[in-house]
Amino acid sequence: MAEATKNGNGTAVVEQKSMLLLDLGTKSKKNVRRLRKGRGKLLNRINSTIEDLKADGEIDENSQVVVVVVKQRDRKRGWW
Repeated sequence: MAEATKNGNGTAVVEQKSMLLLDLGTKSKKNVRRLRKGRGKLLNRINSTIEDLKADGEIDENSQVVVVVVKQRDRKRGWW
């Protein structure tokens, strides 16, 4: 899928052929914060989705480009 090569100044150049885009919709601030820290329900959901897609042959076993889109839910406005 993607090939990484090193150029002369020591940085890697990635050529991507395809990309996986996961849209998780609108989630709470707490869940988005946990995802950023690398834990929580959203991370588990992403991992299980990727494993299912690999098992079904939808994506290559070695694919590395994953883009996750999550919108933080607006805060509930109450009396305070």
